[in-house]
Amino acid sequence: MSLERIDDILPSSIDNTNFRYLVLENLYCISLVVINYPRFTNFLDITEGFPKDLSYTMAFYIKKQDTMKLLKQLTQCISSSSAEIKTSNKNQIDIDILDKVKNDAINLRKQIQINNEEIFFVSCIITFSSSNKEKLYEILNFFQSKIYSKGLISNITNFRHLDSYLLTLPLNKNKEKLLELNYRNFTTSALLQSFFFYTKTIFDKEGVLFGILQDGNRICNIDIFSNKYLNSNMCIFGSSGSGKSFFSKLLILRHFLSGKIQYVFDLEGEYINIAKNLNMFYIEITSKNPDKYCNIFEIFHYEIKNFKEDVINYKISKVTKFITTIAGIEDKEYIKSKVEMLYKSFNSDTLESLKRKSSNEKIFFEFVIIPKEKFPTMFDFLKIIEKERIKELIIANILKKYPCFCNITDESYNEPLKIISTKGLSDKSLCFFTDYFLSEIELILEKDLKDNKKSIIYIDELWRYINTKISYDFSRKIFELFKTIRKKSASIIAITQDISDFFLFEKGAYGKTIMNNCAFKVFFKFEYSDFEVLDRLSIVTKKTIEKISRLSRGQANFIFDSNEAVINIDVNKYEMKILEEEE
Repeated sequence: MSLERIDDILPSSIDNTNFRYLVLENLYCISLVVINYPRFTNFLDITEGFPKDLSYTMAFYIKKQDTMKLLKQLTQCISSSSAEIKTSNKNQIDIDILDKVKNDAINLRKQIQINNEEIFFVSCIITFSSSNKEKLYEILNFFQSKIYSKGLISNITNFRHLDSYLLTLPLNKNKEKLLELNYRNFTTSALLQSFFFYTKTIFDKEGVLFGILQDGNRICNIDIFSNKYLNSNMCIFGSSGSGKSFFSKLLILRHFLSGKIQYVFDLEGEYINIAKNLNMFYIEITSKNPDKYCNIFEIFHYEIKNFKEDVINYKISKVTKFITTIAGIEDKEYIKSKVEMLYKSFNSDTLESLKRKSSNEKIFFEFVIIPKEKFPTMFDFLKIIEKERIKELIIANILKKYPCFCNITDESYNEPLKIISTKGLSDKSLCFFTDYFLSEIELILEKDLKDNKKSIIYIDELWRYINTKISYDFSRKIFELFKTIRKKSASIIAITQDISDFFLFEKGAYGKTIMNNCAFKVFFKFEYSDFEVLDRLSIVTKKTIEKISRLSRGQANFIFDSNEAVINIDVNKYEMKILEEEE
């Protein structure tokens, strides 16, 4: 189903008050469940009998069964049936029924043991809809009679029409009692003969929509964290105006809605609308009047989880490095001593002092930290600095230049989406602040790994970080992150438009290795010079380059595992409102 028809599966109103039907806006819906099948079923013949003037959706639920367990049950059934036939005082009809049950069980056991058949539970539900209730009943009765003549017995799911309707939506909702009560056993060969359609749709149950496959207008729904993929990393390439940035925003939004933890390094300030419209954390490092703050003196829960008793020493060293590096202060020992003094004056210099106490001051809550308002800020730090020159450097280079680090941390800092705007930073500052937040994120990932949470890091315009003149060590850190982040149940997504610069470092080896550590590659339309780079370094095949050259705006060539397909990037009106609406 196309995204333009999303309202067809998300009705504005549902009336479930009548046990005989369901009302969706102005449509009446009635569902059937097939409760018995002939020994051999050809669904191509059956679907020809579907009413042409009635809309319907059909859902098949198939579940593979435990063969050994089923064999034991069949053996018990055969034994009990044989014993009951011998000792039965019932009439001949009852004996014939028992004999048929026994023979069916013997035949099924033979299919499993001799023909290596597997057994599947199969449930079939069909939901019909019409604006005319009387016509709906009339055609349903005709349809039930028609499929009955072909050996299929069905029941109308009175009292369960809402459950049936949900089961026929593309939601993979398959834990309903309705299915358990109406399944039938199918062998592999019977299932193959009965199955009347197949699809090449790429659909991972826990995934998000990447786009619509150009070939056949089919859904491409991907779970990048699925174990069937080599890793969860992705690289997104494309020139300005190709749709690359829009696709990245769409991925962020859809992964947010699917419950993923996300961190975005926003080099151009393009993602602010997502944060504001979702009320998520968005920090503008170079803003003189920031909306959000991150207090460098606050000791966070994830830091305590990772460092425990050493957390105070770790935090003092981290704050000292931040202040001396950003303010350009050489006297590190002096700054360190003042940081120690500040934490002590705020009674935050031991692990126990960070735990929130109960009203009687004797009971501690082990995993509850004192409120963020109880931690010192940069303003408090300035009050204990006696040396005027150092105070001037801190005011000029931190307080005035980067005020977002000088006040109490915003409440939204704990939200599942954090966007860090690095717009306007020099190359050196860009690496420092990105490294600072990446170190924070890595600590959070260690904590999230224990909580079984999935996280994604987006680095926009990655080519800016790949430059030996800026910081060779930092470039190597990002390089290593691509190789190790899978162990932390996380993903890193690189986004870049300057492909020539991306493959310039170390004669292209750096960029090629990053690509090799990305199971997912998304190529939007390039400039001609970029095609030459890809061809010269043999990064992708000539056939792929030809596909990319024919792309239009909003189309991408998507490569993952051994699959390659052109996808159309589509969006519904609700997503568009979040992505583009200005406040």
